[in-house]
Amino acid sequence: MLPLLGVLALALACARSAPAAGNEGQPIAGGAFVIDGDTLTVAGQRIRLYGIDAPEFHQLCQRDGEPWRCGQAATVALTEFIGRRPVRCEPRDREPDSFEQGRHRYGRVIAVCSVGGAELNRWLVAEGHALAYRHYSSDYVADETQAQRARKGVWGSEFEPPWVWRHQSNGVSRRSTLAPSTTPPARTAAEAECGTKKRCAQMSSCAEARDHLTRCDIKSLDGDGDGVPCESLCR
Repeated sequence: MLPLLGVLALALACARSAPAAGNEGQPIAGGAFVIDGDTLTVAGQRIRLYGIDAPEFHQLCQRDGEPWRCGQAATVALTEFIGRRPVRCEPRDREPDSFEQGRHRYGRVIAVCSVGGAELNRWLVAEGHALAYRHYSSDYVADETQAQRARKGVWGSEFEPPWVWRHQSNGVSRRSTLAPSTTPPARTAAEAECGTKKRCAQMSSCAEARDHLTRCDIKSLDGDGDGVPCESLCR
């Protein structure tokens, strides 16, 4: 039998080596907040959905001869599909850490996520709200082919792949992703008020706070940089 001190030392060593819930590679589960069509936070962790690429939030497509906010449509579709149900994510990788505007931003977790037994990555591609990101994975190519044949989501419009749109916009949101002659939509009242509200105390709801963070880029609404604005409203 080991001496008492030896037993205690062995137990301490085992405790230190055992992985804790939420550590690198461990499943992440909990309430979710959708940032855009392929990015969300789950239990405070910023998640990028593996193997897919959805239109950027500000990206426009062209449908029935009119500009269509396909990026916002993908965000709304994912938000509504999740609802208030908990999300479970299985990490595949992690993006490198980076520094942005003087703040250390930890790399997003790359993961396959599910809700109620349905995989979010596959559902988004199958419904035409995202594309298979072939540069990183071929897991969702068959789902994309079926969505394209059925003209679901973006496949019922003219659009640029998100990775092309990002490259051409150089990180700056563009009014249109199509020909320069395309007439941009008239500004709505909500668009006109961008910049008039910059504090969480001025927001009437989580939806309004999220709109001002993503569309108006009011970074003061997201003090900790986790993608969730005005946590008193959105938690």
